[in-house]
Amino acid sequence: MNGSFQATAAFPNGLLWLMSEAGKELVIPDIDGVANFWSSHNAWGIAVQHDVDGEVRVSISDSPPNDPALALLHEGILHSSRRLIEV
Repeated sequence: MNGSFQATAAFPNGLLWLMSEAGKELVIPDIDGVANFWSSHNAWGIAVQHDVDGEVRVSISDSPPNDPALALLHEGILHSSRRLIEV
């Protein structure tokens, strides 16, 4: 995997958002409580472990993971005019 972005952190509320810098045009997807991933054209919501369960490793890349212990959660494009992502 070509790790263009990698981070490890404890997320206090169990929900991680990746958003483009679109500002007023940001479209937040509906959280239905069924899946663990929700998306719009410029925002992704990902259910992650709570901080009491340990740290979460997030990788954003242009290729799927090589490690068989890792699973590809979502394949798609997060549109951003300036190539900026807010976590």
